[in-house]
Amino acid sequence: NIARAARIHGELNIAAFHRAWQILVARQPTLRTSFTTIDGQPRQRVCQQVEVCWQQQDATTWDETYLSDRLLEIAYRPFNLEQDPLMRVSL
Repeated sequence: NIARAARIHGELNIAAFHRAWQILVARQPTLRTSFTTIDGQPRQRVCQQVEVCWQQQDATTWDETYLSDRLLEIAYRPFNLEQDPLMRVSL
């Protein structure tokens, strides 16, 4: 897993942010790819359309320790490579 976090200061148009991620996934086949095995051989499957796995939580009341724990939990949650999407966005 590759995890990144950023603190956003100021106003954020959440709907536009969500749309931007969806557009990115729509344009990039690698972000719509999952993997399976056929006859014991790994195979790549690129889906035509995938909805971004979008998770939104209000973290304004979280202290730094809880925030850090949540970020680690999210970062290390495994993916099932046979199911798409293989990317999650948490806000």
